[in-house]
Amino acid sequence: MRYRPIMIAATAAAVLAALPAHAAGVKTLDGKTTKAISFSLSSSPQSNDSNLVTDQVPASTPLSRPSNIAQCPKTRGLFYNFKYAPAKGVKAGPFSVKISWTIPGQDYDLYVVQNGADVGHCGASAGTSEVVVIPAIKGKLYTVVVDEYRALPDTISGSITFPAKDSVKKTTGDPTGVIPIDCGLS
Repeated sequence: MRYRPIMIAATAAAVLAALPAHAAGVKTLDGKTTKAISFSLSSSPQSNDSNLVTDQVPASTPLSRPSNIAQCPKTRGLFYNFKYAPAKGVKAGPFSVKISWTIPGQDYDLYVVQNGADVGHCGASAGTSEVVVIPAIKGKLYTVVVDEYRALPDTISGSITFPAKDSVKKTTGDPTGVIPIDCGLS
C-alpha cells in the first residue's frame, strides 16, 4: 500500500516524459499537421535610444544591446520558443517568421535564435512589421526574440510558417542588403 503513491508519481512522470514537445507548451512546426504557428506577446514601455551609437561599436559597453541576443534580459526582450521538425514525407525547407505591431513609430527588432546563436534577424527602423526567412535545420528548437528597442505598451502579433509564407522584398533597391530596412517593409 505504501508503494502506491510512489508508483503513481513514477507513472505520471513517465507519461509526461513521453509527451511530444508541443504538449509541453513548445509547438512543433511540421509542415503537415502544423503549417503555421501564431503567437501574441505584450510589450512594455522601453527607450533604448542611448544604444544607437554603442550598438555600432565592436566592443560591448554597459549601454549596448547584448552581444548575444539569446541572453537579452527579459526586461528588454520578448521570447517565443518553437520546434521545427518536418513531418515524415515533408521535404525540409525554409520557414518564415513575421512580427507586427499596431502603434506606428515603434522600433522592435526581430531575431531568430537556435542553440544560442543568431540565425536570422531584422533590425529595421521603419514600418509596423518585420520578417526573416530561415534556411532551417530540422529537428531543432528555435527561439523568436523580439528586442523592444523603442516601444510603448502594445501587442506584438507573430506568425511562423513552413513552408515560408512571408518573404523579404527588395524595396530600397540596395543590392547588397546592407541597409537593414527591406525586412521591415515586406
